[in-house]
Amino acid sequence: MKPATCNDNLKVSISAFRNGKRDFDVQELNDIKLYFLKYKDQLSTTQFFRGELQEYLVISCFADEFQEELLNHMIKKLCAAIAIVVSVKDKEVLIKTNKTVCNVNLCKLSQLLCDGNCIDESKEIAQGKLTEKFLKFTTKLTPCI
Repeated sequence: MKPATCNDNLKVSISAFRNGKRDFDVQELNDIKLYFLKYKDQLSTTQFFRGELQEYLVISCFADEFQEELLNHMIKKLCAAIAIVVSVKDKEVLIKTNKTVCNVNLCKLSQLLCDGNCIDESKEIAQGKLTEKFLKFTTKLTPCI
């Protein structure tokens, strides 16, 4: 069994708070503060890359932590139509599209680029493997300035 992480503890605390059961205690407030400090550090040290796929803006990065948060950041703050996070440690690729500006089928895209095993097209994030085909695609991306 995998040990609980700060992120897991935080999710449990937030769930209890949302349900109105109680206020955050000191430990939970410290967990939240630590989470935001780590996320801020991750954002400040992450190199983002940009390119195009068809007419859509693609932004990607490498990260082994805060992957979903980075996908959301690329879509909401960097205006990506397609956001990609690559985990070198797990040899995995996560892809999310901005549904308001991009009508690319996420499952097909993940299958095409990274041998994704996307079955449920209603999911927000598709997952695949770090493949040669994907690595070739990334050569077309350039660092964001």
